[in-house]
Amino acid sequence: MSSVTPLTKAISEELELTILMPCLDEAETLEICITKAKSYLGQAGVEGEVLIADNGSTDGSQEIAKRLGARVVPVSQKGYGAALLGGIAAARGRYIIMGDADDSYEFSDLSAFVERLRDGADLVMGNRFKGGIKPGAMPPLHRYLGNPVLTAIGRQFYGSPIGDFHCGGPLPTEIDPRDNLLVEVVTNDTMQEMVQHIASELMRFDNHTVA
Repeated sequence: MSSVTPLTKAISEELELTILMPCLDEAETLEICITKAKSYLGQAGVEGEVLIADNGSTDGSQEIAKRLGARVVPVSQKGYGAALLGGIAAARGRYIIMGDADDSYEFSDLSAFVERLRDGADLVMGNRFKGGIKPGAMPPLHRYLGNPVLTAIGRQFYGSPIGDFHCGGPLPTEIDPRDNLLVEVVTNDTMQEMVQHIASELMRFDNHTVA
């Protein structure tokens, strides 16, 4: 899970927070994710929206989202990065928090992310390894080999402070979604490149421990 800084472009009906979920056939878990996100907004008293960037679902995910009061934006260009970019462009929030719609992130408590953004952070990125990973939440190969090795490589080559390169996919809203940086990110569409491109553009980066 990750969150990004304020949009500088003019936005009508600006809200404080957009909770963005890229989606492709997530009917099985989408309802619980949206319910948790909306519960957080209500309990925290945050003016915000739940935005589903749908990448061509055929399992009724769009109808589930609309029934639960989420806003749905269709993204025709295929790919995870493209879905994020489409969602970022459509977001009405001053801040954006992104997490997958597979119920692997805790949308019911986003306060720590919002507090860091309000405090001036450009990017707040979750770190599951410090927070503890629940049984079954991550395949053993990813938990003990893939993610730690790729994160270590990224930190070594780029001197990055990021502790979990694959916890969400941050996009910086202070950069216009049409510029070359994000076009390159979407074209390459690998998390390692996406995170490093973005981190190199930001003035302040925060890690946040997540379970």
